[in-house]
Amino acid sequence: MWPTGSWAPFAPAEPSGALAIADVGACVKVLADAAASVPRIAYRRSEDGLERMSGGRLAALLERPAPATTQANLIAQAVAHLTLYGNAYLGKFRDENGVLEQIACLNPDAALAASPASSVA
Repeated sequence: MWPTGSWAPFAPAEPSGALAIADVGACVKVLADAAASVPRIAYRRSEDGLERMSGGRLAALLERPAPATTQANLIAQAVAHLTLYGNAYLGKFRDENGVLEQIACLNPDAALAASPASSVA
């Protein structure tokens, strides 16, 4: 028989506190590290099918998504968010000319998803 009271063995944990559980933290780390170790390669559609992009802005952005952020860090953080929150949100940050400069994970607790057709007040 399980103990009674405010504690229950299957009580859902908040994502922020779930990492304090050693088994949860280990599982999230295994998934994030495995996803981060897979090489991500940019491809472009052409008349001959897909061709690997060897240079250009997109390839450079995927290689270094933001200052002090590697491709592996970005993917690991996105997978950790997916595992803990069920969603991962990437923010596209542009410079003053509108050129895409950085990609970074957004906090799922603070993200507000909206369709392109809707307006967010």
